[in-house]
Amino acid sequence: MSESSTQTAGTPQARETPDRSPSQDDDEGPKTWPIGTVIVVPIGLLLFIGIVQLMFLIASPAKVDSTQLSPEQKLRERQSEDQKRLTTYGWVDFKAKTAYIPIERAMELQAADAANSKALGLSKEPK
Repeated sequence: MSESSTQTAGTPQARETPDRSPSQDDDEGPKTWPIGTVIVVPIGLLLFIGIVQLMFLIASPAKVDSTQLSPEQKLRERQSEDQKRLTTYGWVDFKAKTAYIPIERAMELQAADAANSKALGLSKEPK
């Protein structure tokens, strides 16, 4: 007798399936998740960076661009910077130990140096 005749009527015939684990079934289809990841992750990062930059633009006060200033405003701004530089102490180059001093003090030091040089007979004037 054949195998099909040994089974009783009314019971379905068992299908023979190869020995496979369930994870092997998932590997048969095309792999689309890496392509999706390559597309979605950079887009997500760009959106995140854009949102952060937008937040900083909204939160930061508007800066005045020097190109938008009138010539009079530019002149006043420059004079203010010059006045500050001429009346305060500060570093030109800290590593080189070069400083700037107020102009009044510099003139006093120059006058004192010239007086000392003249008194010692070390005049720098050409003969």
